[in-house]
Amino acid sequence: MRKEFLLVAGLVLAIAIFHSAGAGTGPPGCSLPTVVDGYAYYANGTPVSGATVTVTTSASSCNSWSSTTESSGYYDVAALDINGKTVTSTAAKSTYDGVNSTTGSGSIQRLNIYMRPKTPALADVANRHNKTGIVLSWISGSESAAGESPYDQLDNTTGIFYTKTSPSTISVSSYTAYTWQAKTCNSKVCSAASSDSFTVFNTAPTAPALPDINYTGNTYLSLTWNSGTDSDTAPVDTLHDELQFSNVSDFSALMVDDASATSAKTVYNLTSFSTYYWRVRTCDDTGASNDCSSWATDSFFTYNCSEVPAEQCPTCTSCPSCSCGTGGSSGGGGSYTSFSGGGGGSASYAVILMAPPELAQGDSFAFLVNFRADRNLGNVSFRLDTPSGITSKKTDLLSYEGNAEKLVLLSGRIADNLPLGKYTFKFIVAVNGIDTVQTGFFVVIKKKVPTPFCGDSICDESESADTCIQDCHCGNGVCESEFGEENACIRDCQLTLAPFVFWVTALVIAMSALVFYVYKDLSHSTKELASYIKNSLKRGERPEDIRKKLIEVGYPNKRITEVYEAIRKKYNAKVAQMMKQKRAAQQPQKPQQSQQQRQQQPTRLQPGQQPRQQQPQIIKPQQRLPQMQQYPNQQQGQQQQKPQQSQQQPPQQRPQQYPQQK
Repeated sequence: MRKEFLLVAGLVLAIAIFHSAGAGTGPPGCSLPTVVDGYAYYANGTPVSGATVTVTTSASSCNSWSSTTESSGYYDVAALDINGKTVTSTAAKSTYDGVNSTTGSGSIQRLNIYMRPKTPALADVANRHNKTGIVLSWISGSESAAGESPYDQLDNTTGIFYTKTSPSTISVSSYTAYTWQAKTCNSKVCSAASSDSFTVFNTAPTAPALPDINYTGNTYLSLTWNSGTDSDTAPVDTLHDELQFSNVSDFSALMVDDASATSAKTVYNLTSFSTYYWRVRTCDDTGASNDCSSWATDSFFTYNCSEVPAEQCPTCTSCPSCSCGTGGSSGGGGSYTSFSGGGGGSASYAVILMAPPELAQGDSFAFLVNFRADRNLGNVSFRLDTPSGITSKKTDLLSYEGNAEKLVLLSGRIADNLPLGKYTFKFIVAVNGIDTVQTGFFVVIKKKVPTPFCGDSICDESESADTCIQDCHCGNGVCESEFGEENACIRDCQLTLAPFVFWVTALVIAMSALVFYVYKDLSHSTKELASYIKNSLKRGERPEDIRKKLIEVGYPNKRITEVYEAIRKKYNAKVAQMMKQKRAAQQPQKPQQSQQQRQQQPTRLQPGQQPRQQQPQIIKPQQRLPQMQQYPNQQQGQQQQKPQQSQQQPPQQRPQQYPQQK
């Protein structure tokens, strides 16, 4: 009897303990012997009554249920799976809430909840280019408890919160996306964080604009371009250009690599019949990953067109078929041939063929072809029909796209024993197997000149006994009869000469010197000196160069000056007389006189000037002398007196009178 009573009493006590622990309701179908309870408070310690508390766990079932707080702020939820799980209790009343969570083991978990302030309202930060002066501003969240003094915490993109007040100005280090957060706190807890994102960006500059350079005949070329632009402002980026120049299309080997290039940039040491590639990009000073534009790329080829003036190549833009310079079927030396064809309903072609005017026996050659058509084509082939003894290879372009500029090489070889002379080459372009355009030109085949080298038994100009003793024996200090040095190399064999030979040689030298000086004194007459100076002026030589040559052959400087001044004064007097006659002829009140009448009138002569009938033998200053340019009517006057002279236009930069010699 006593045992039965104790059993019933223990059961009643267990039920009482379970109930006193807050065994509230739980989710339907869940009967686990667990309880989650606690109290909800405001930050000042006042209980929160009538708040809805939702308890959730990390379990897959029996993991959520809600309860309402009593006047004391107490709540409880039963029968949830909480053992070893993360348990979170969230209280909400009006527009405020509070949250607490824990992870533990056991069947009872107590979570007290403090109501937190509202989240702050953040002002949106716009995307920007400037990395400095970024203003973060917000409105603090409100607090529900009386007597509390809320404050704010800011995460300014670093992930760490610091107590801050709005606004807050920051700077960043990179061009990328950033997120910032703010939350309001009371004496117990902080609100949930509000967040905003913005991007500090950099816009790459636009690519530079490069001119389309097709070819050049020089060993140098000035590369010009228009730099790209940058749309970024506040701040405006500083821009610079980068230039790369190469003879390979992938720029794997650079001839010029300029990280701060300016237009124009001159490149040197270009070789004939070669293709060169260059590219430019514009970069800003931001250091961003996209601080440079894309590369703007162009290419050109070189040729040897020294026999054709640059302004004459090319001249063919609208004619059906023609040649430029000395090339083509009607000219010699196919150094440059340009022609176009087509029109109407057919395709139009523009072809430039570059070939040297001369080749040598045994030479290998490569003619460069620049091809362009106005529409898509199939197979385009290029070939040369050459005489016997000259071989060449055909080159094909497959699936040509319209308006694309293509460079093609036609290679071949000249036979070693090909007779010297002029040979005709025929250049043919075929489209889909049909010969479409063709032209002829000729190339002169000359003798192969061996390249000099030390050991070829020939003492070349670039060799001496010091640099090539095998070829140049004279000068090595040894008189070698086997090389015929007794009479050909005095430096080595002067001690072996017989005495009489030495004295005979000395006598011949002395007599020669005497004859030379006597002849020079006789030839240094005023008339001959004046004639030489006049003839030199006719050839366009400068007075300074004439003086230098005369001094080098022994003429006294003073004598040269006297003769030159006499010629200059005579010439200036002649010019003044011609201008006077010109002005007299232009006066309307005077009757027009014939040239013969004007010549018969007496003329006042300047000192040293000859009569008008004796024309000075000086060429027209406006046609020959580079220093004589300021005579707009002189050429006309001299043409009336000497109609047989050339009508060639004078060069530029010619002064009115002979200049004073220095």
